[in-house]
Amino acid sequence: MPRNRFQLLLRFFHLADNDDILDHDRLGKIRPLVDMLVKTYNDAKIPGFTYKIIVYSGKDSNLSLQTNFPAAGKVVMELMDGYLNEGRTLIIDNFYTSLKLAHTLLQNNTHMVGTLRKNARELPKDVMNAKINKGEIKGKVNSNGVVASV
Repeated sequence: MPRNRFQLLLRFFHLADNDDILDHDRLGKIRPLVDMLVKTYNDAKIPGFTYKIIVYSGKDSNLSLQTNFPAAGKVVMELMDGYLNEGRTLIIDNFYTSLKLAHTLLQNNTHMVGTLRKNARELPKDVMNAKINKGEIKGKVNSNGVVASV
């Protein structure tokens, strides 16, 4: 499909009555679909399904949970709302992984497994810069029970 046709279709694609769309909701045209998917996922609760969805709609998006996390941490805490304190394990990638998030989740009886970025400030440098051979693991546990390993 030509790009211009796709953009034209995308421009007019919506699933909501224009009179019902709130002025500040940048996802207003697809909000009913997103809400329906979230409800369906929550009702199914089959392991492997996504329970919630947050569609990025710009820097000014308001998340309902106002925490003292950077944007990535706020997204994780918003998605985990209602699923904390159940002994779950959350698996995330390096964009969301932080020591502060790991501590907060542990305080809420939720474990986190995530990949790390080498340049993360709060991680132990001796672990992050360790030279290891194939099959070896080097790690460190802090006083809160968070483990960083390579």
